Amino acid sequence: MIGLFPIKIYCQNTVIKYSLLKETDDGLKVEKKNVTISETKNHFFEKYVYVGHNLDSVCLYDKMGNLYDGLYQNAITIYEYSNNKLTFVKLFNKNRQRVENGFWGYWSIEYLYDTKGRITKEINRNKNNVPVKYNYNIDMVAPYLEYEYLTKDSCIEKDFDNNHKLIREVRCACPDTSGTRLSQYLTTNLP
Repeated sequence: MIGLFPIKIYCQNTVIKYSLLKETDDGLKVEKKNVTISETKNHFFEKYVYVGHNLDSVCLYDKMGNLYDGLYQNAITIYEYSNNKLTFVKLFNKNRQRVENGFWGYWSIEYLYDTKGRITKEINRNKNNVPVKYNYNIDMVAPYLEYEYLTKDSCIEKDFDNNHKLIREVRCACPDTSGTRLSQYLTTNLP
C-alpha cells in the first residue's frame, strides 16, 4: 500500500487493526476481530488502516499474506475525505490498479451532504464516471441512494434506478462520515 499513499503510513495517529476471515459458501466472513499480525498467518484476513477517527483503507489478504481479490471484495478499498467527511470510496485490485467491483459493478462511490453535515445521497459510479446501470433482473447495487433522516440514529434509505424511479425503501441506521457503515456494507464487519 505504500505506493498508494506513502505519507499516511508515517502519520502518528495511524492505527492498524486486523480481522481473521473464514471461507464459507457465501464468500469470506469475519471469524475473529482485533487479532495480532502474527495471528493472521495461514488465514485470510483484512487489514484496516485508520488515520485519526477515519477509516482510511481496507486491504484483503489471502492465506499466504498476499493481496487478494475476492468475488464481493476488491483487494484494496480506499476512503477519501474532505473536511473530515467521507467523499469517495475507490477500489483497487491486488496489483494496485483501479478497478470496478467484480460483483456489484461500481468503480467508486460518491457521497453528498446536507447543511447539517449528514450524508443525503450516494452515487455508485462505473469506470466511465457515470452512475452504474441498474438491472431489474439482478439484485444489485442501485445507482442512487438517498437518505431521509427520522431521528439521530434512524433513516429511510431510498434506492433509485437510472431514471430516478424508486426501487426499494428501507428503514436503516443513519450513514456516517467516517466510513464505518460503508465498510460494514463492503467488508462484512469492522474490527
